[in-house]
Amino acid sequence: MASILIIEDNINHYRFFFSLLNAKYTVFPADERDFKILRSLLSKMYSDGNSIGVKKKAVDSITEIIGDALPDLYIMDYQLLEGEDACNGLGFARDFIRKSRILFVTGIDSNKIINKINAYTRDPKNDNIMDSVLKEEKLDDEFADNIRTMVEELLKKNASDDRPLNISNL
Repeated sequence: MASILIIEDNINHYRFFFSLLNAKYTVFPADERDFKILRSLLSKMYSDGNSIGVKKKAVDSITEIIGDALPDLYIMDYQLLEGEDACNGLGFARDFIRKSRILFVTGIDSNKIINKINAYTRDPKNDNIMDSVLKEEKLDDEFADNIRTMVEELLKKNASDDRPLNISNL
C-alpha cells in the first residue's frame, strides 16, 4: 500500500485529505495528535524568533518523522503558516525532500505562487516530481475527485524520472 505524508497547517484541510485518502493509502500523520506535533515543529523551524538550537531540534525531529514515514507522495500546502512567507511548502521541499513525488496545494489564487512552484520545478537542483492544484474554498466532491486523480497519477510516476510534471492549476 502506498504511503502519503500530508504537510498542512489547517486541521480541517488535514482532516479532508486524511479522510479522502486513508481507506486506500497509509496516511501520515496518522492522527490529529501527530498532525499538531508536526505543525508545531514547522512553526519552530521557520519562525524567525527561535534560536538556532530550537530550530536544529525541530529539524532533527522533522527529519525523524519523515524518515520513519518514508512516504511515496507528499501532499503539501504551499503556505504552511498563514502570514509567514518564510514557512512555505517550497522551503520545506528544499530543506527535507529528495527524489520524491510532491503534490502542492494552495488556497492562494496567485500567478506569483504558481510561478514560484514552476521555477522550483525547473530548478536543476530539484530532483522531485511535482504537480500543483488550487485548493478551493469548498472542499467538495469535485475537488475530492481531482485530488484522487492527481494522487493516482503522481504515484504512477517514477521518482527517478528526470522529467518533472507540468504544473497545472485546476
